[in-house]
Amino acid sequence: MSLSHFRDLASNDETVRLQAAHSLLSELSSGTTETIEYALNRLIRGLASGRESKQLLAQLLNPTGNAGVSSDIDFARVLDILKSRTRPEGSVAGQEERDHHFGRLFGLEAIIKSAILFHQSAPPDHWVQVLDLVFELAKKKTWLREECGWIVYDALPAISASGTRRSHFQVTIDRLCANGLAKTPEGVAIWLYMCHHDPEVVFPGSPWRHRNPLHRSNLATVAKVLKESSPTEGGANGEEKLSSQKGSWNSKLHFAWHVILSELYDGKCAANRVDISFREFWQSAVDDSLFSAPASEERKLWGFLLFCKVIEEAPKHLISDLFSRNFLRCLINQLSNSERYLHRAAQKALRAMHARVESDPEIAYDVVIGISSGNGTLNFDQVTKTRTIEKLLNQANNAALIRILQHYENTIQHPSTDESKAAESRRQLLADQLVSVLRSGKSDKSDEWVMSLLSMFARFGYFIVDGPGVKPSPPVSGTSQNMFRTRLSSCLAHLISSKNKGDDSWPFKALGAIRECEQLRMTSVIELDGTIQDEKDSALKRLDKIHKKKVSTKKGKKATLHAFELLYSLVILLLYNGDSDTLSILDELRICYDKVIRHRKTDENNVDPMGVLIEVLLSFISKPSVLLRKLAQQVFCAFAGDVNADSLQLLFNVLESKESLAGQQELFDQDANDGVESEDVSNVEEAELDDIGSDDAADGNEALDGDVVWEDVEDDASSADDMDEDEAAKLNAALAAALGTRNTHVEGESSTDDESDMDDEDMMALDDTLVKIFKERKRATSKKKQKRDAKETIINFKTRVLDLLELYVKLQHTNILALNLILPLLKLIRSTSSKHIGGRAATVLKDYARACRGNDIPPLTDNAEDAWALLRKIHEEAMKEASHAHDHTCSQASLLVVRVLVGADRENAKGVVGVYAETWTQWLLSKKCKVQPSLFSDFVNWSTSASKQLQR
Repeated sequence: MSLSHFRDLASNDETVRLQAAHSLLSELSSGTTETIEYALNRLIRGLASGRESKQLLAQLLNPTGNAGVSSDIDFARVLDILKSRTRPEGSVAGQEERDHHFGRLFGLEAIIKSAILFHQSAPPDHWVQVLDLVFELAKKKTWLREECGWIVYDALPAISASGTRRSHFQVTIDRLCANGLAKTPEGVAIWLYMCHHDPEVVFPGSPWRHRNPLHRSNLATVAKVLKESSPTEGGANGEEKLSSQKGSWNSKLHFAWHVILSELYDGKCAANRVDISFREFWQSAVDDSLFSAPASEERKLWGFLLFCKVIEEAPKHLISDLFSRNFLRCLINQLSNSERYLHRAAQKALRAMHARVESDPEIAYDVVIGISSGNGTLNFDQVTKTRTIEKLLNQANNAALIRILQHYENTIQHPSTDESKAAESRRQLLADQLVSVLRSGKSDKSDEWVMSLLSMFARFGYFIVDGPGVKPSPPVSGTSQNMFRTRLSSCLAHLISSKNKGDDSWPFKALGAIRECEQLRMTSVIELDGTIQDEKDSALKRLDKIHKKKVSTKKGKKATLHAFELLYSLVILLLYNGDSDTLSILDELRICYDKVIRHRKTDENNVDPMGVLIEVLLSFISKPSVLLRKLAQQVFCAFAGDVNADSLQLLFNVLESKESLAGQQELFDQDANDGVESEDVSNVEEAELDDIGSDDAADGNEALDGDVVWEDVEDDASSADDMDEDEAAKLNAALAAALGTRNTHVEGESSTDDESDMDDEDMMALDDTLVKIFKERKRATSKKKQKRDAKETIINFKTRVLDLLELYVKLQHTNILALNLILPLLKLIRSTSSKHIGGRAATVLKDYARACRGNDIPPLTDNAEDAWALLRKIHEEAMKEASHAHDHTCSQASLLVVRVLVGADRENAKGVVGVYAETWTQWLLSKKCKVQPSLFSDFVNWSTSASKQLQR
């Protein structure tokens, strides 16, 4: 036998080790008893030296192995060799002693895995001897106890599969109790396995009452055992103490937890003698033990690891039991501060939640309710600085969302507080979470869920909910009712452009929910006077007719009818909000409907219905409401093909307005002294933004309504600061002049002497002077604020008009009327004080020019003269001094008109060259002509590419 085999067994190369083991087994298969005993000595000695000989030893002892080398080996001799070679003698170093203990442990494991103990011919006392050695080592070195217990537990399946199960199981349980290891985590795992696989084993009545560790009477003891607490005194019946605590801490979960949890998942153990529920076990052994306030950080880490394991594998009906009081308290505390010792462990617990919900979205209900109610808190995300609930709601499927919505509605009715302010805060938090789910495209939302959400907002926002079992406590305040109405508007702003399964639009459905509440005789929170009530009833009847006509119409005017349905639904909602200004809008909508749909002659025969409609849409986009802005865009798209030149001019009038207080007064028909209204509009806009402005952020790259933060605004702010400094200097000068009247005494006298010398008339005169000074200061400050607010309002208004024109060029770029956009947009780019407005106008023209290529060019019929005039005006605009963006856009617009002219008649190319020649001449001879050379170079480039098509 080659000695190199033993040397190669210690190699770090796994391939070398395996080859050496194979060669050694091959040689030993034909070796003598002395040779085999020599190999055993060397291998066992290798175990004690830290070398990896365990697997080879197990194969060498295997009686059924291919080598078949163990037939002549005496078990007692093997055991003697193992004990002698792994017994530290004399004074040895600590590491050497540990090596000997590990060698004995590995040797015993090899003997057990070799299966020589469990075949029919093996004497039962062999297993007893091995058990005693394992248990002796477990008691001697507590830091080896878990590994010793695992070796025995791992042998139980082999025993169960053998024909000696009953006797070996009985021996195992007897020796476990005799060695005082029954009340250890390892002992519990071994005990439960035998209970489950052979309930006929005679289990002793001690140390576990009712012969079952999972009996309710043993729950407190099991919790201490699994916590590995210090010894406790025995009970009155003489029960043995708990086993000693381990000498070292392990960051991994003990294997006993896996065994116990498996039993509790199934609910079967010891011949169906499981006497506790999973909830009871979790509360006692985990929440009140590992997560208790005095528990160490190490044991709390076990708790987090245990939570991750259970939430990953537990049946879904047990998930709700995990969110116990102490666990949630610890989870929130550790998440709230990144400096906490277990912060990363708590984050891992959150990831485990999300992973389980992602694989099984239906349990999102149990997780969300678990962390937000009962032992949790509604503002979990705010307290922990995470987005846990938001993410869980987005992971939920429709079934979970329906249950969550029902729970949230119950919480809104009864927010578990008697304080009105606290109730308002909780109700708003729940409403915001639901709106966030609606906006998210990740969650699985059905139309039924969306309709339930809208109905809930409508019910709490517009009516006093009162009835047995549904009356809110405390009552829903006016602030909360207004909040629910605002959230309904926010939902509709998101849904207005989305489709559902039926023909009904979402605003129509929301209005239907309000009407259902009226039919139930619910008390409205908004009282409408007689005139508004009559107009509302009339509008509802007209809306019902429009809806019926839309449902019965297959094609043709279906889009137009849908637009009218949206208009009427949302305007009526404004009426429900008590907005009396919508009465005039309803009258204008009636005119449009009679002329466009019914083709009915009215007293307003000379009224252009498209002009009236555009006026209505302008009134919508002038308000700081995302919903009304999106409504205007939706309706404008439906009627884009019917818009005429006069209607477009109404949009251009807004673009031509001055970005100042005077422009606002002219645009909104305000008096010169009506400054308060301007200020109120700005304040209302800011208030609206707090509630529904965030819709834009959810929809994409759009800006928030009223949130005009362009580059030039910073310039305005700096200039405003300069103005403030000037005003402050003026104020100081005025105050100095007023107070200087007191300096009538000799220089050097104190001011207190001056003041004491002032009589009553002087004091009254000084007071009047100071009042006048501060009044002037306040008036000047108010005026400046009005100017800034007015400019911001006009810029917002122009931005929304540009949104409509952008939609128009996308839908109607082949319409010859679209050419009318060019001049107003070019003038806007040149004249606006806002870089954002200039950039948006340039983008609209750029998109228009890009769309009009190839065959998508507006057809030129009898509009040739207008097109030629437009080309010359574009060149006149290009001659004016402006920005680089203006110059570039003029060139693009000019080439667009050129393509239209040449596309209609190739002979028009001569006239086009003439127009460019005139402009070139002006550029050469006149200093006033500020045309940039790019205008001509762009034309030359176009001519180069177009010449191939124009030449015959």
